[in-house]
Amino acid sequence: MKKCLIFLIAIMTLLPSALASADSSSTNATTYFTSMNTSSKGVTAKADYIQWYRGERANQEAQKDHECYWYKGKCYVPDDYYIRNVNKKIRSLKISKSAVITMVTYQIEKTNDIKKQRISLSAFTKEMKNKRYRYIPFHITVKNGVIVKITEQYIP
Repeated sequence: MKKCLIFLIAIMTLLPSALASADSSSTNATTYFTSMNTSSKGVTAKADYIQWYRGERANQEAQKDHECYWYKGKCYVPDDYYIRNVNKKIRSLKISKSAVITMVTYQIEKTNDIKKQRISLSAFTKEMKNKRYRYIPFHITVKNGVIVKITEQYIP
């Protein structure tokens, strides 16, 4: 009976860390998408990871790169954001058929609307053919090597 109890306590102790490890396979990143490819296997994106900074952190990071405007002895970035792309490695990532995709400038040329809109994967791949998205950041969530969430970062 004691051995069984010790075994159960050991399992209960290890279970939370095992569950946390399963969730750790999910990562967030900010990226530029360089291209999309649709095949019978699904949609694959070419992603160039970038570093996205906002607020005071953007000012600090831009100062390191000498990419800011000085005003009264302080470094400022325009529009309160800064993008750094130190590693130009391009990754091929599959996009899940059920990925949650949120765009901010979807069909802006037709409607002039800037608002969050959920769109389908097929609408997204079609929209990404527009060259203006080449340098628009997207926040992505990758789970087990597959993109499960994409959110466009609006740039004023």
